[in-house]
Amino acid sequence: MSSNTSNVVFEYTGERQQFPEDLVRVRFHPSVKEADDMAFWGYKRLREVVLNEGLNKISKMAFAACQSLESINYTLKE
Repeated sequence: MSSNTSNVVFEYTGERQQFPEDLVRVRFHPSVKEADDMAFWGYKRLREVVLNEGLNKISKMAFAACQSLESINYTLKE
């Protein structure tokens, strides 16, 4: 049984993290420069991604099979 994480924003640090299967929202940590190949592959409930300003590269298939993905935004450094 999976937990309800719909209101939780998980932080991606670029270290091949394991997220819950029902991942809905993710934010890239300011130190992340690249999204790994297939980093979020198959997270079918992922709806929202917030990238950081320092991101240089989104590798191929980073968001493949994320069929619920609705928005990819970015944050600006203050």
